[in-house]
Amino acid sequence: MNSSLKLFTQADVLQQIGMRPLQTFLSHFADSDPQFASLAPDSPYYFSELSRLFTLSLSQRVSEILALLEHATSPEHCDRLAAIAQQKLPNLSGSEFHPLALALELWLAFPDDLSPFDGSAGRAATSPLPAGQGQDQGEGLVVSDHFGSCPSIQESINPLIQSCEQHTTTSLLHHSNPSLLDSLRSLLARYVILPEHAAETLALWIVHTYAFELRHVTTYLGLESPVRRCGKSTLLNVLSRLVNRPLVAANVSPSALYRAIEELRPTLMIDEADTFLRPNDELTGILNAGYHRATAYVIRVQNSKPEARNSKQPAQSRAVPSSSNPFNPCNSSASLPSPVNSFNSCNPFNPCNSITSYSCWCPKVIARIGRLPETLADRCILIKMQRKTPKDQCERLRDLETADLCRQCAQFVEANRETITSAKPSIPSALNDRAADIWEPLLAIADCAGGDWPARAREAALALSSDTRENNPVGSLLLDIFLLFATSGQDRIPTRALVEALNTQFPDRPWMETRQGQRSTEMWLSEQLRPFGINPRTFRSQNSILRGYDRDDFAEVFRRYIPATELDALRTLAERRLSEKDQQ
Repeated sequence: MNSSLKLFTQADVLQQIGMRPLQTFLSHFADSDPQFASLAPDSPYYFSELSRLFTLSLSQRVSEILALLEHATSPEHCDRLAAIAQQKLPNLSGSEFHPLALALELWLAFPDDLSPFDGSAGRAATSPLPAGQGQDQGEGLVVSDHFGSCPSIQESINPLIQSCEQHTTTSLLHHSNPSLLDSLRSLLARYVILPEHAAETLALWIVHTYAFELRHVTTYLGLESPVRRCGKSTLLNVLSRLVNRPLVAANVSPSALYRAIEELRPTLMIDEADTFLRPNDELTGILNAGYHRATAYVIRVQNSKPEARNSKQPAQSRAVPSSSNPFNPCNSSASLPSPVNSFNSCNPFNPCNSITSYSCWCPKVIARIGRLPETLADRCILIKMQRKTPKDQCERLRDLETADLCRQCAQFVEANRETITSAKPSIPSALNDRAADIWEPLLAIADCAGGDWPARAREAALALSSDTRENNPVGSLLLDIFLLFATSGQDRIPTRALVEALNTQFPDRPWMETRQGQRSTEMWLSEQLRPFGINPRTFRSQNSILRGYDRDDFAEVFRRYIPATELDALRTLAERRLSEKDQQ
């Protein structure tokens, strides 16, 4: 009889834990404890039979692990267990989960994190593999101290990607294949109607949220739809159950934005952006800067307490008041090594003030009806949602279970940490510099996964980036002016004639959307071209003096700002028309 176990011998407790994690746990010990193979998962007496088996004689290893899990859920350790679960598996933490279920999920995904509760059995109980597998004989796994000092700025502060020297176990290597991304893609397609290439992009981005601290650029997603009820909120709901540290907001102020990012290091998910983003230039500016680690800072002046000013402690550690961070208790604002930087300022008018910088760097997805601001859209992978037709079928969100996928994402990143960090994936030459930046982290993950995912990812990058560029208002306006010069055969076009031709010959171009149904005017055209250094000139035409535009002034602008895809499409169209003319 196994009298040391108190909880695992109760059928009602096992039922609260659930069959899936218990089955996963038992599968590790099919050889050492063959009695578990007699259990029938579909039996109504499954939990009663399992509790009976736990009271019988078990292998020493299973007994040690079960005792460790029960010890971790004891009253004196319950708070610490909940804190670690909140760090490692935020999607699972919460009052609705039995503490023993949290402990078991942690053991399955991050066995080392239960070492602080193991005072006697050593590290053998915290390894998911039998002794001798996945590590050298007699050599244990290095345990990271989650409640010690935080890593330096060069290291990751993502609690799912600790920078300890750790032997890669077989359970982690098992996920270094395309099956994880395939599972994510299939799940997304089950619940949301998505445009082409969106499911692949979203699957890569989900894994990226667990690995973004390993790269210098993080990827933004922009969800746009022409009207309501196109699936944006449903997609955000699904993503919030899959990504690392989801933080969902239907409205956010600039100050709340950078403080939340600084303290929580979340995956920020903004819904209903059309209700508050457009008139808020300050918020748009912060979002624009937040995709590149080196430039993702907001500077603010904040009051410092007199004792802090007179303290010999470095300014960096006292710049921001300490705050409790449920996502990562060791990363309170006071102890963050960076990006919170404080600079002592000698201010004779208010010596209590100090200058502080906050990081606004994290993965973000922004959903809105209509178009995102152009500067923000240029930093996003745009996914254009459409309302589903009666023929489109998808499942409703009811019993969506994502805990296992979240655990696999974290394990995949941990197992491939060095590869993801040092990856320099090949970038399709058709991508512009910014598109290359935001796609590079996803391409690194695709290359790491292998299979057909490298090809899928690059196909998605070309398709989605091409669609974004073809709808660039400035690029389309310049292309239309280029066509007017080419077809007219003139070196100079009067302003009035140029505006009239734009209004009549190009009624459905992207730049017309900025006019909101109104015709373009000479003043509007001048305002669009002025930033490029192009201004109307005065010239003589026959017996008249006119104001207009000179083709030579556009030469350099055409080369730099007309997207290559626009020219390729134009060249293809011209070749097709020439071919049709020759056939006639």
